[in-house]
Amino acid sequence: MQNLIDLLEFSRVTTRSSELKSKDSELILNQVLSNLKLFIKENNATVSHDPLPVVMADSIQLVQFFQNLIIN
Repeated sequence: MQNLIDLLEFSRVTTRSSELKSKDSELILNQVLSNLKLFIKENNATVSHDPLPVVMADSIQLVQFFQNLIIN
């Protein structure tokens, strides 16, 4: 988990982000899962998670984070 946090901090330094706003990470994850539905099915993967919080984040970076986490 610490490596993921470090990776997220690194991405903030190397990319421009928009203003941080309150985002429902559960909603964003569900959108990512919908986008990756075929990828998940083709790889016989199962993605599970506990309830996720509302966080202060850049939604584009949060989408990228979840996509990278699932794809890798």
